Amino acid sequence: LTTALYTAFFAGLPNDPMFSSVTNACCVPKQHPDQTMLHDFTNIGRFMCRMLVDRRLMPGNVFSAVVFRHILTPPDRPTRVFFADLEAYDPALARTFVATLTSDVTDWYLDWGDLGDINKLVTNANKAEFVEKRTRHLLLDGCIHGLNAMRAGFWAMASDFSMQDDLKILSARDLQLLMCGRRVVGAAEFLAECRFQNFSAA
Repeated sequence: LTTALYTAFFAGLPNDPMFSSVTNACCVPKQHPDQTMLHDFTNIGRFMCRMLVDRRLMPGNVFSAVVFRHILTPPDRPTRVFFADLEAYDPALARTFVATLTSDVTDWYLDWGDLGDINKLVTNANKAEFVEKRTRHLLLDGCIHGLNAMRAGFWAMASDFSMQDDLKILSARDLQLLMCGRRVVGAAEFLAECRFQNFSAA
């Protein structure tokens, strides 16, 4: 498969109804997928692994880093979610949460409704827990079925190509670099790849 095909396919996912995206980038699977969507998520996972086999790259900001982290996290271990993941996914909400953490929320009358407890208020004592759980729900727990399907498809394709042992030594950041490339290249790295004629690199 060509680079253009992979690029066109993955570049369109943030705007696909199967995925949730605030900034047309860093998307995660939609919550409450039906069986057809779960099947499609599985195929997307297989397609991601096949892209590694074909040595192609997807656009670097299509998926949240949580997607790559979840793919490489064994099913019997929890996937880690960081505040930086939220900052990439929804910068405005991240700024709101920073304000929540650094302010007196006594008179804000925020509740835990998005986490299933509308009668529980956000207080100065529990606001850090609220932000942590809300972030995790938004990027992982709420879309876990789609993420699990993508992971299952990815490892099924990896098994087809006997890649499991090689992939297990990678970090999530390694996998993301292999699949997306580097968005920023330093001057030293750039110059190291240059060949100068008739003048010096200095």
